[in-house]
Amino acid sequence: KSKKNKKRAEELTRPSPRPSPQPDSVERARAEAVLEYSESMAQRLVLLARALLECSEHEHLHELHRRDVLPEQPPLCPTIMHSFRLAGRKLPTRWSSTMGNRRNQKHLNKLLRSVPYLQWLEAYDAFVRVVVLPAMDDPQGIYYQRPPTLRVAM
Repeated sequence: KSKKNKKRAEELTRPSPRPSPQPDSVERARAEAVLEYSESMAQRLVLLARALLECSEHEHLHELHRRDVLPEQPPLCPTIMHSFRLAGRKLPTRWSSTMGNRRNQKHLNKLLRSVPYLQWLEAYDAFVRVVVLPAMDDPQGIYYQRPPTLRVAM
C-alpha cells in the first residue's frame, strides 16, 4: 500500500505539461490595455448612469452611499436597492413591495423598458463600438456582454 501511495504522490507532484503557446493575436487580446476615449463619451456615460440611478441634480455617483434619507418610492434600478440593503441601510417600507422572486422580476422588467435604461444601454453599445472594437483589431468582430452587469458598491 505504501508503494501505491508513494507512486500516487509522485504523480501529483510531477509538473503538468505546459500548454502550447497561444497565437500572438490571442495574447494581444488578453493583454491589459488602457483605452483612450473622448471626454464627451465619458461624460455621457456618467450622465446616463446618474439618470439610471436617479441621482439628484448635484449628487455624484461616488456619493450615493451618503444619502441621508432614502426616497419612499422604490428606485427604478433594483441594483441600487440591493446595494443599500447590503450596506445595512434601513429600507423604506414601500421598497419591500418590489423585492422578492416574482415582484423583483416585475420591477426588473420595468427597468428594462425604461427610457433611462435604454439610453444607458445605447451609450454602452456606442462605447463598445467606438472604443473597444477598434482596440481588438479583429476583422471578425467581437462578442461582448449585453446587457452588462450593473454593480453598485457602497
